[in-house]
Amino acid sequence: MGEDFGGLPEAAVLSIDIEKALDSVEWSYLFRVLKAFGLGDRFVKWTTLLYKAATARVKTGAMISAAYPVSSNWPTQGQVEFQNAFLSYRPGLPNALDGVDFSISPREKVGIVGRTGSGKSTIFMALFRMMDLEKGNILIDNINTRLIGLEALRSKLAIIPQDPFLFSGTIQENLDPRGSNLDSELYKVLEQCHLKELVILMGGLGSEVGERGKNFSVGQRQLVCLARALLMEAKVLCIDEATASVDQKTDQVLQQTIREQFADKTVLTIAHRLDTIMDSDRVLVMQAGKVVEMGSPQVLCNMEDSAFYRLVHGEHL
Repeated sequence: MGEDFGGLPEAAVLSIDIEKALDSVEWSYLFRVLKAFGLGDRFVKWTTLLYKAATARVKTGAMISAAYPVSSNWPTQGQVEFQNAFLSYRPGLPNALDGVDFSISPREKVGIVGRTGSGKSTIFMALFRMMDLEKGNILIDNINTRLIGLEALRSKLAIIPQDPFLFSGTIQENLDPRGSNLDSELYKVLEQCHLKELVILMGGLGSEVGERGKNFSVGQRQLVCLARALLMEAKVLCIDEATASVDQKTDQVLQQTIREQFADKTVLTIAHRLDTIMDSDRVLVMQAGKVVEMGSPQVLCNMEDSAFYRLVHGEHL
């Protein structure tokens, strides 16, 4: 008999790489999603059990980390495919992903939309393997992500979470925690993200960001995360738009930077403001864990019988 994980499936718990997650943006992202499902009060219990599982070396990621070694330049294209994906957060709850099928081409820009609880955030959870699928597959460049070690997988994907997370420390440490880039390379991505002048005014790369990045606005923290993604040279960028108020100027800079610097990358955006994804190649409409529609936003918003049209006009799906 396994540990009691407070209702969370043991297989899902053991798939989370605690050694990587405890000091990463993914961990705060996981907590936010679990809290939305009313599971936040069990978070401390789970982290304790996760640590025990990690030290016992029984987590799924460790067992399969060498199963499918990928090349250092993987993925080269950025194609993302979900095949009949099923996922639930605990027994008795409806499936958060309920037979999700879609394919995103390399360099495509896709907005993910839907009401609260429709499964938008769970798509990212599954893509980063914060929880494993109960059924189905996720492929990146035709390689099943279930076969790839967690560190290898997550090091190749970039995410800008809804609540952009910065560590207490310097700007340099937040951009390049491993110290593997030259100062000139850091300033280059800061310039590309329209942050170079601000950082110089603050005193340079050695300036403190403050606790959880309090010296930056929400929009500026997103831009720092974007600079981080540029340094990673990730072929797939996942963006969960901030619901908090972002000043219009910073938001315009953010959107412009994404269009200019990630033109040759695959970008998935969970949209809370539909106007920001109207220039996407396609939109994916989620409802109750299912994909109900996928197509050009310009076409769908002119079809009165489409789910996207009803979202744009404030109607219920």
